[in-house]
Amino acid sequence: QMLAALAERGSDLLAVTERVGLIGNVSALLDAGIISGDDYLRTLNHFADDPSPQVISTLLAGLGKVKNAFVTEELQDEFALYVRRTLGPALERFGMTSRAGEDEEVTRFRPQLIGWLGDEGRDPAVLAYADSLAQTYLRDPAAVDPAFAGTAMALTAQHGNRALFDECRRRFESAQIPQQRSLFLNTLGHFREPALVEEALRFTLE
Repeated sequence: QMLAALAERGSDLLAVTERVGLIGNVSALLDAGIISGDDYLRTLNHFADDPSPQVISTLLAGLGKVKNAFVTEELQDEFALYVRRTLGPALERFGMTSRAGEDEEVTRFRPQLIGWLGDEGRDPAVLAYADSLAQTYLRDPAAVDPAFAGTAMALTAQHGNRALFDECRRRFESAQIPQQRSLFLNTLGHFREPALVEEALRFTLE
């Protein structure tokens, strides 16, 4: 109860480093079996509207712990709903696109937030935005913020088809800029259609 009370009023009572530390301490309690998974999730929810990107980033690490420990294939839809509800306030606060004069920490953090909402949260609006960025990047890489390009391409690849896979492989093989070469190679690892997963593995090994 004390942890829940602190978490609920965290931004009023605690500094950023203290709020980050509190999430870490609650994670340690979960690891030790002192609190249950549902109490852990309820505690994380109290940080959903935190104004600090650093705190939300730590919250994402906590969600990753939950995913690895508890989320089976049967629970993926429920977890996606939880992710959307939990991270929705952060998306509303920070937005999907950069804003004039925003803190650089927010700019650096945004791709991580978008990646989580698109991948684990399956947020339709985020996925549509990622698709539009990916298509723009394929037409003109210079037109997309490099910090966003990798996230957009990875999310699009998750539901991508053979044509996109072949295009990414071609771009990887012909890229002259190391950053782009690395991006397209990474994208090949995010396709989820079984035949393309197998081909990506074979391509890597051969």
